[in-house]
Amino acid sequence: MISREKAEKLKNDCGFDLFMEASPKNGINAQEIFIQAALLLYNDYIKNKKEESKVKNGKLQPEIKLKNEKKEFIQRKKKMCI
Repeated sequence: MISREKAEKLKNDCGFDLFMEASPKNGINAQEIFIQAALLLYNDYIKNKKEESKVKNGKLQPEIKLKNEKKEFIQRKKKMCI
């Protein structure tokens, strides 16, 4: 276990986007931290995918596939939380 101050300093020094106190032993934020990390990764993936899909061969591309991927991700997330 480390202090909150050390954890926040590490987060800031390393440029992490997420900091949460968690205790798997007590069940505090144990599942939530993984969900939040997954959402950060997913949002970063979508952001990069949108930048790639906007222009292909000099033409704007539709983003329908991205919307479907997001819908599927949210459905999987809901199943995990049940």
